[in-house]
Amino acid sequence: MKKRNVHRELVELLVDQIRSHGYMMISRKYGKYLPPPSPIDHLEIDAVARYKKKR
Repeated sequence: MKKRNVHRELVELLVDQIRSHGYMMISRKYGKYLPPPSPIDHLEIDAVARYKKKR
């Protein structure tokens, strides 16, 4: 149970770093509003993002 909480906190830190570099989240694990990402082959994905284009 404790390991899962640590993983959740690490995903939150990852998402914060991604957003601070100008990316927009498309899907993420443990998100409240975004759907969880689909696994790719046998790999577990924590977050999917795309770069925001500046106008």
